[in-house]
Amino acid sequence: MNIAAVPTHFPGATSWPLATLDVSVNMSTDVQSALGGIAPGPPEVIYSSAASAWKGFLVEKHVCSPGVRAPAMTDRHVISLLCGRAARFEYGSQGCRGGLSIEPPGSLTIIPTGQVPGVRLHSSAEFTHCALDEDFTRGVLNEMEPRPCGQPVFRVGVLDTGIQRILDLLVHELEADAPTGRLYVESLVFALATRYLLLFRSGHGERQKPQTAALPQQRFLIQE
Repeated sequence: MNIAAVPTHFPGATSWPLATLDVSVNMSTDVQSALGGIAPGPPEVIYSSAASAWKGFLVEKHVCSPGVRAPAMTDRHVISLLCGRAARFEYGSQGCRGGLSIEPPGSLTIIPTGQVPGVRLHSSAEFTHCALDEDFTRGVLNEMEPRPCGQPVFRVGVLDTGIQRILDLLVHELEADAPTGRLYVESLVFALATRYLLLFRSGHGERQKPQTAALPQQRFLIQE
């Protein structure tokens, strides 16, 4: 399985200029975010593990305002969980037009390393992000038997209760200042990376929902 950067251009997308992954700052709390460049709208950082001793991964919780985020580049694998309530998105990439997508709470956006399509967020939304370093992800992949053979691709609207539960546990540890210790946190992230990589295994529990011309994105349901 090749976990290098992959193209994210897909039919039915809106065109915005390409930007680099930048570092944003929450102006109300001065909490710096290394994931602001992939947030779907202007982010306010609620929690961040950036100052912790956690290595190989980063966990952040954002509240994003409506707005446009240009296409970006990331050198991390990012899993984003939509929390709280449904949100309206319009994803895009160079040279295409897209439609409005309404995602339910609990849905995931899967972002491999490489280019991240631009997005317009039409409603305020709350997200939990977990970014996995390339070396950490590759180390998990090397320990998997059998190894997934699919290609990482950008996905929106992924439903996976296992990943959702792991992210909820990670946020709880972050909010409580990791009371159960580093070993517990690292085991959660190892499990998260494993499930992330399994998303790309050919035929792994994927079931596409009916699509319309206004909703070009693919949606997937991952069975438990």
